Amino acid sequence: MLYFGGCTQAETAEQLGIPLATVKTRARAALQVLARVAGAGSRPGQPLSSAFSRVNASKS
Repeated sequence: MLYFGGCTQAETAEQLGIPLATVKTRARAALQVLARVAGAGSRPGQPLSSAFSRVNASKS
C-alpha cells in the first residue's frame, strides 16, 4: 500500500485498522530485508531466489 498504492503511512494504518507505529515498523523491516537481499544478490550470475533463501535461512 505504501509503495505501490501510493498511500501514506497514516492512510495505510487507517485502512488496515492497525496502529501507525505498526505500519512504520513493518515498512522498516521490509526495507531491511530488501537491502539484505539486494546486497546478497549483487554477485554476478547469482539468481535472486538464492539470495532470498540465504536471508530466510539467516533468520533461523
